[in-house]
Amino acid sequence: MSQDYYNIHAYDLANQYQAVDFEYLHAHWLHLLKPYLRKAQARFLDVGAGAGRDAVYFALNGNDPYVVAVEPAATLKRMGEAYSGSLPIHWLEDSLPRLFFTEQLGTHFDVILLSSVLNHLPIWALRPSLYRVTQLLLQGGIVMISLRESEDAQDNKQRGVNNISIEQLLHAATCEGLSCIYQKEAQADFFGRDAIKWHVFVFQVQ
Repeated sequence: MSQDYYNIHAYDLANQYQAVDFEYLHAHWLHLLKPYLRKAQARFLDVGAGAGRDAVYFALNGNDPYVVAVEPAATLKRMGEAYSGSLPIHWLEDSLPRLFFTEQLGTHFDVILLSSVLNHLPIWALRPSLYRVTQLLLQGGIVMISLRESEDAQDNKQRGVNNISIEQLLHAATCEGLSCIYQKEAQADFFGRDAIKWHVFVFQVQ
């Protein structure tokens, strides 16, 4: 991941991320999330939490939830901490594929969110990342993954992102014991960027 890009542009990115409504952005799989929001003391892990939009949603809409927000870009993390204020969100500066500090919490999670995260990793790190996520998932929990597919090579280079194919993701997930229970391909970019489309997946442990 190009943390320099996200630290340098943290203010603009934070405003952009926080302006997007969670339920609108994640409408396609919201029906799978709602049972966990109702569950008492459910545990949510947002990997690549950015400026905190999704973690804040979990904290506000869960039933006495435990929320962990992981963000490797220090400046963006600080903005997320400020945005979440006094909400009970545990912020960590950590990253895939290891998630060392997250693992040290000794906690397993009902919901793990990886929204446009895996694109920031080299292809070789895909399976180790999914292995770590699987190890952190509670039985019966779900993992939501969104993939960013972009034809804008310059933007990809600036952000330090790679295109990961649907086939690569599904193969790696199967190898690490994850079963796809929901798949939505080729969604238009929320910000109207024609070169970018999104693919959304929800997994459970097989």
